[in-house]
Amino acid sequence: MEGQPTPPRPPPRSRLRPPTRALSNSEVSAAMSEPEEKKMTKRQHALLELLSSERAYASDLALMREIHIPLALGRPVSIVPSSLKLSTNESSRSVSTATSPGQDMSPLPGSSIDLTSDTPSSFVFDPSLGPPMTPHSTKIIFSNISELAVLADLMSEGLEEAIGVDNEFEGRDRVGEFFLRVATDLEGPYTRYITRHPIALAHLHSLTSSEPSPALQSYLQLTRVLSTSFTHAWDIQSLLIKPVQRLLKYSLLLQAIIDETPSTHPDLAALKSAKTRMEEISRSVNEERRKAEVVRGVLGLDEDVSKRPSVMMGNSSPMLASDIIEPSQDLANPEAALIDITRKRLVAMTQFAHTFAAAIMDWQQAVKVCMEKLKLWALGFARVLGLSVPVQYLVDPSGLDPTISATSQGGGESEAFNAFLALITSHLLPLTSTTLHGKLTTTILTPLSTLLTSTKSPQKLLSSLSSLEPYHTYLLNMPLSAKNRPPQSLLDASRDYVALRSILSRELPQFVSLMERGVDASVKEFVQVQKIWYSDLRGAWRGLWDCLRVDGESLFPDLGTADGGEGTIENWSLRFTEVAVVVSSLKSVRPPPRMTEKEKERERRRELERERERVKDLEKRERQLRFAGE
Repeated sequence: MEGQPTPPRPPPRSRLRPPTRALSNSEVSAAMSEPEEKKMTKRQHALLELLSSERAYASDLALMREIHIPLALGRPVSIVPSSLKLSTNESSRSVSTATSPGQDMSPLPGSSIDLTSDTPSSFVFDPSLGPPMTPHSTKIIFSNISELAVLADLMSEGLEEAIGVDNEFEGRDRVGEFFLRVATDLEGPYTRYITRHPIALAHLHSLTSSEPSPALQSYLQLTRVLSTSFTHAWDIQSLLIKPVQRLLKYSLLLQAIIDETPSTHPDLAALKSAKTRMEEISRSVNEERRKAEVVRGVLGLDEDVSKRPSVMMGNSSPMLASDIIEPSQDLANPEAALIDITRKRLVAMTQFAHTFAAAIMDWQQAVKVCMEKLKLWALGFARVLGLSVPVQYLVDPSGLDPTISATSQGGGESEAFNAFLALITSHLLPLTSTTLHGKLTTTILTPLSTLLTSTKSPQKLLSSLSSLEPYHTYLLNMPLSAKNRPPQSLLDASRDYVALRSILSRELPQFVSLMERGVDASVKEFVQVQKIWYSDLRGAWRGLWDCLRVDGESLFPDLGTADGGEGTIENWSLRFTEVAVVVSSLKSVRPPPRMTEKEKERERRRELERERERVKDLEKRERQLRFAGE
């Protein structure tokens, strides 16, 4: 190793993230500054570059997790002038591993970051200004940063062990094996973050482009100071791009190690496989990001990439989508077949949800009208019997018969009738109009409306997929030659179709399944609401029965007791006999006699003959008028 220049020392592990083992920064520094005869090789330098850059990356994520996110939510974070230090009750474990990967944006209580004494006091965040961002905005901007912070911490720990820093680089490093072991765990979290990253930047820009609130201005100033003081970034945007850059950098760092690894090293094959695997993950994440961009374009959240009014077919004139012969649906493609089946499920469930919601509202209106009609009948019954009606019961909720509410006919008073009327007015009508309506709206109709609203985006994507399919089919069947190349717009339309088809085949079945579960839950909830309402209704009528029943009768005649209310029925029948006699004599309540078919035919003939006579009379009259006029 004579004459080889001494490589620069890698930066020590940030004080934001203390090591989880006995390894300290001084030990790493000591390893970097060994005597001249033990200088690091290029391979050791590449290994330590991977480790130190991972530490710096983990520190950046820890800063966002423990400081930026809580401050954005308006949570207290103590900032005191001293040397930079992050402490959590003197725990030896790194702060970003204090929670599990599933716990997003949950900073540790009591965490504190100390600023250097030369930090301008005007940049200190004032909690009295209120939260700079809403929880929704914070979630959009920082996405799953907390989950990535946990992974970065685990990566740092795993790399320390895989590189073998404690063993003084004795050639037993297993970095390739380590990456192959954790690669699958990296793909999901990084895919979620990177596909949402453009949305995060757009949302942050929308908050800051207009007139930001004083709290947000103060927050941006403070985070800018934190970024420039403790990281190589300069603001939130440059911190948010870190995970995107880090995933792409893994394959480059592994390649640097491979270039300096001898062919006899036991980890060489694993290193090459790990580099290939990380490149595959990067391509997969990039493809998912492109698919997400297509979806955002279709939904109008970004530039509408699917809007292609015309496509040039080689040297021919512009060709519209309507000019392309509509192809038969390619059900041979598994993705297209799955989308077709799922689309039918979505349409059926959407139609059912609309019908179900309409049926709920019709039923609620029907029972409400029933109770109002019952009160109208009761008031009419009182007029027929000559009973006086208390003033508080003279309000006609439907307004169908204002004469009923105008006066109180008769002079007699019946406690039983007043109890009956009170039951309808004070209990049944509120139970139906207020209680039932509120319950149906809150627990069923509002969730159903939310479910139906959520179908707009999938339906829009399906519509766009259908409009792009002719372009894709045309491209597949297009005769290609040196003079007949597909235009770029046609290629873009085909790629958009494939991207939409891929993402819909993966996510639409999940969406429809969740929607079906939501509708099923609404149906079950409606059954429970009806059950409770009918139970309350039955209880109210039984309460009236208990007050009016004849002594000795059972309160629950449906339970098989000896006396089920015959006495009460007999008493009410006797009281209504006189009225029944009068009513039965009225022609309006007597149905017309039923005629046989022959009688109906004779009646039709007589009616026809009468019509002819009327026509003759009219014609005769007209002749007389014309004669008189002449």
